[in-house]
Amino acid sequence: MNLPIYHSIDEQNNAEKVEQYLATYRTPFWIEHHQWFIRCHWGLWMERLLIYVYSLPYAFDCFSILYNESNFNTKSTSSRKMHFSYDSVRSVAYDPSFFNDDVLSRIQLINTEILYLQFPIDHRFLSIIPNFEKLLALNVIIYTRNY
Repeated sequence: MNLPIYHSIDEQNNAEKVEQYLATYRTPFWIEHHQWFIRCHWGLWMERLLIYVYSLPYAFDCFSILYNESNFNTKSTSSRKMHFSYDSVRSVAYDPSFFNDDVLSRIQLINTEILYLQFPIDHRFLSIIPNFEKLLALNVIIYTRNY
């Protein structure tokens, strides 16, 4: 199952709404019978609650994440002890603030071909992207006061 879903709710960040949404994937049909798990990222963007849901293991070539630095959350239907592969990821936009989440700080993106890198990077960068063997393109973003 490959499941990328973007969902938008026309209201402020509401953890209860996210829990209701995730509850539909916490049934025996998904977890016990099929061993299908999802991860959800959500945050507030332009006064709307944005939810990004994807299946585990991650099966997409671009690591697309919706977040707002001051209001970003992640949750999964799988146990925190379970680790899933992100081997299919080929394009990554590395923003250190995104990997502050405990679960996401432990992933490794080993097949990165296109990397969007925003300075400054942090101490987790080389553990998340441990090699550059397949890197074809590097795009560096350096923010200054004058764009």
